[in-house]
Amino acid sequence: MEKPNLSIILTAHSEGLLAHKTLRNIFSAVKLLEKKNVSYEIIVHIDNGTKETLNYFSRYEKDPRFKIFKNNFKDPGLSRNFAVKNSSGEVISLIDADDLFSDNWLLLSYEFIKSGTEPVIVHPEASLTFGNSAPHVLWLQHNSENSPEDLLIACGANRWISMCSAPREVFLETPYPKTRNGYGNEDWWFNTETEAKGIAHKILPSTIQFYRQKPVSVLSKNNNEKSVQEYTSLFSLENCQKLFKDSSAEKEALKPSLKTRLYKSYKKIRNSRLNAFITPVARPVRIAVDKIENLSRPRVEKKAYIPDFVLLEWRKITKIEPQLYPTKSALENVVRYYSDSENVVGAAFIKSLKNVPALPDYVFIVPWLVAGGADKVVLNYIKAFLELNPSLKIAVLTTLPAKNTWEKELPENAFLIDFGNNSIALNEDQKSILFARLLAQLKTKNLHLVNSEYGYRWIAAHKTLIKNEFNLNVSVFCYDFIPETNNEAVFDYLDPYLFSIHDVIKNIFTDNKAVISRAVETCGLSKEKFKVHYQPILDDLYPPKDEVHHPLKILWASRIAYQKCPETLVEIAKRLNPDDYRIEVFGRLDNGYNKSIFDNIPSLVYRGSYNGFSSLETSDYDVYLYTSNIDGVPNCLLEATAAGLPLIAPNVGGISELVKDKKTGILIDDFSDIDAYVSALNFIKKNPRALSGFVLNAQSLLKSQHSWQKFVKIVKSDLNLD
Repeated sequence: MEKPNLSIILTAHSEGLLAHKTLRNIFSAVKLLEKKNVSYEIIVHIDNGTKETLNYFSRYEKDPRFKIFKNNFKDPGLSRNFAVKNSSGEVISLIDADDLFSDNWLLLSYEFIKSGTEPVIVHPEASLTFGNSAPHVLWLQHNSENSPEDLLIACGANRWISMCSAPREVFLETPYPKTRNGYGNEDWWFNTETEAKGIAHKILPSTIQFYRQKPVSVLSKNNNEKSVQEYTSLFSLENCQKLFKDSSAEKEALKPSLKTRLYKSYKKIRNSRLNAFITPVARPVRIAVDKIENLSRPRVEKKAYIPDFVLLEWRKITKIEPQLYPTKSALENVVRYYSDSENVVGAAFIKSLKNVPALPDYVFIVPWLVAGGADKVVLNYIKAFLELNPSLKIAVLTTLPAKNTWEKELPENAFLIDFGNNSIALNEDQKSILFARLLAQLKTKNLHLVNSEYGYRWIAAHKTLIKNEFNLNVSVFCYDFIPETNNEAVFDYLDPYLFSIHDVIKNIFTDNKAVISRAVETCGLSKEKFKVHYQPILDDLYPPKDEVHHPLKILWASRIAYQKCPETLVEIAKRLNPDDYRIEVFGRLDNGYNKSIFDNIPSLVYRGSYNGFSSLETSDYDVYLYTSNIDGVPNCLLEATAAGLPLIAPNVGGISELVKDKKTGILIDDFSDIDAYVSALNFIKKNPRALSGFVLNAQSLLKSQHSWQKFVKIVKSDLNLD
C-alpha cells in the first residue's frame, strides 16, 4: 500500500463522546485534503483509555482510514511517540482527541511544510480556550526568529501550543520526553529542544485551534504537582552565554526593572539608621513596589480586539460544538494573553548565569552570603569539599535580595548565583519557574539547603522531583522567633519546614546535639538522618592574659537583634559601675533597633557594625560576653576562645557543648537572668587567675572537637564527593 502524504494523529485517553466532536471536525477538514488529492491516514492512539473512550473508537476499527492502537503508558509524550512510530505519512499533524480546529488547518499546514526546503514545525496562528465556565482566552502566536529575545520569552513561558504539524523525521529525531519524577510539560520541552536544533516554528495565518479546558487532565495534574521542564539544550550555559554576548538582549536583561529600583530604594530607607524618622517616606515606596507586582504578571488584555479570521472560524465551529457559540457576552469577555510578557523570567535567568564559569557539582541554597554564622558554615563546607576534591565546582545560590559582601570570601572553583537579587521583579509563579530552570540547567544532582525559607517552600512544593532526581542535604542549627507575633511564637526550621520535607532529605547536618533532641521531641523525626558536624575554627590560638584591665574591658559582638537579647545587655550594663567595668558593643542594627538603645549608659559604648570577628582588636579586651535566647554553637564563641578570651554565655541551644560552667567558661542557666550575668562578671574581676584556666580548657576542646582536620574527616565520611 502506498504511503499516505499526511498522518493525522489523534491521542486519546478519557475523552469519551467528546472525541466524536473532534472526529466530526477531522471529517470536515479532510474534505479539503481530498479535493487536493492529498492522501491521509488517521492514527488513533488510546493511552490508558476509559471504557467510554474505548467503546466509542471501536466504531472505526473496520474503517480503512483508521489505525487504532491501545496502550497503558499513562503519559502524553510517550503516547505521541508511539503513534509517530506507527505512522506512515511524510507529514504528521498532532491533535488531542477533545480539541477542535479550523477546517483549513490540515491542508494549509501540509502544503506549507511541503513547499519549503528545510524542516519546519507549524502551529495555528490562534488558540482560543473554552470550557469550565471560564472566560475565553485568545492567544495569537508568533514565528520563531532564532533571536535572543525568543530565548528570553521561552525561558518563562511555552511559546506554542501542542497542536502542530511537522515532517515525520522531526518527531522521530526529537521524541517527546516521558513525564516522570516531577518533570513534565512535554510540549514545552519539545518546542525548546527543536528550537535549539535550529528548527523553525512557523505560524500558519488564519488558522486556529479551539482548546477545551478540562477539569482533570495530564496537564492539570502536572500543574497541580508542580511539574517542571527538565534540562533543555536551548538554555544550556554555553548557548546562553554565547547568544547574549554583546547583544541588545543582554543589555535589556541587565537593566534594573522599575520594581527592582523601587525595592532597593525601600530597602535602603528601611535599613537606614534614620528609619524611625522616615518610615512615612518608606511606606509609599513599599506600596509602589507592591503595585508594580502586577507589571510582572503574564500580560493579559480584557475586552480584547478579536481578528476577523477568529470570528469567522469561531462561528463556523459552532456547528460542531454549540457551547462555543460566540454570544455577545462571550465576545465582550474575551481575554487576550501575551506570552512575550514572560521575558522577565528569561532576563533574570541570563543575569543569574552571566558570571557562572562552569556547571557545578554541588549547589548550596542559602538566603544570602553576608557576615554571619550560617554563612561561615557554608564557607567551611566549601573549603573542606575542595580540599577533598580540588576539581569540584561549587555554586552558592542565594534566595533573598542582599548585598552579598562575603562573595569575595569564596575560594577558586566556587561562585555565586544571585537568584535573590535577580528575581526581585518576578511574581511568585515566575520565581518558581526561574528557580526550576536554574536547577535543571545547572545539571547538578547535589543540593544543600541552609536556612533558606524560599528553598524550603520550593522543595516542599516539588517533593516528587527532589526525591527522585536530587540528593538533598540540609543544615539546621536552632529555632527562632516570629517578629510578627511580638516574639511570642517560635519559628522553627524544624517545624514546619524540615518537618514538611523530611522524607526527601538524604542527610540533616547540625553543629550541635541539642537541635537533634528538639527534632525528636517536637516533630517525631528520626535521629538516623541527623549528623553532628561541629564547625571548625581555623584561627590561630592565642594564650590567655595574665592580667586584666581596670576597668575590666568586656567585648560584646553580634547582631543587634531580638535573638541576641540587646535589652538584657543594656540591663546588665546598668547594674555595672563604670569605674570598674566597660562594655564595648559591636554589631549591625537589625530592623526595629536603633543605636539610641545604648544611649546614656556610662558603662557601655556602642562601636557600630563590624566585618567578622577577625576585624576586631580582641587583644584589647579581658572577657567575651554573649547574650542570646536561641542558638546552635555560635562561631563567635569559637573565635573568642581562639583569641584567648574567657567566655560568659547562656545555656541555650548547643552552647553547653562548648561552654562547661567553671571549666571552659561561665554558663548562665537562664538567658534572661541579669543577676547571674552580673555575678559572673564580678567573679571574673575578683578571680582573674581563673581566666587562664577557662581559656586553656576551652582551647583544648577546640583542638579535639573543632579542629579543621576532624571537620574534613567527618565531611569525607558523611558525604560522597567523588
